[in-house]
Amino acid sequence: IVPLGAGNHFIELHCTNAHAFGDRELATLGPLAPQTVWLNLSGTRITDAGLSTVAQFKNLTRLHLNRTAVSDRGLPHLAGLQQLEYLNLYGTGVSDVGLESLAALKRLRTLYVWQTRVSERGLEHLRSALPRLEVDSGLALSSRVR
Repeated sequence: IVPLGAGNHFIELHCTNAHAFGDRELATLGPLAPQTVWLNLSGTRITDAGLSTVAQFKNLTRLHLNRTAVSDRGLPHLAGLQQLEYLNLYGTGVSDVGLESLAALKRLRTLYVWQTRVSERGLEHLRSALPRLEVDSGLALSSRVR
């Protein structure tokens, strides 16, 4: 748990590479949801079921789900995170189907989808809903849109 700055109560929760950290452990952090704006679950055992807990973190602006078991089935849980600006899905089971859920995230500006099943066609569809979205798919720089 890291405070984001003096004079406010907002925090960043880091659970990075905690291989013993999964959905059950995430649920215990629920009381911290209102003050959490950055949540890093990279390399944990979080699954689609755990994203129902993440949905309670309504003030999130940054969410790292890279290298987790998250897939298309879990992404609809994120649709209510209206403050979310940054989402890292690198190395997950997400495909074009899951991207459809992200179209509701009007503040989303940065999305990482390297080593996923997302196609350029799926990204173009998402970009039509979120024209200011910058996507890094691990491909050529032409996949970036500003």
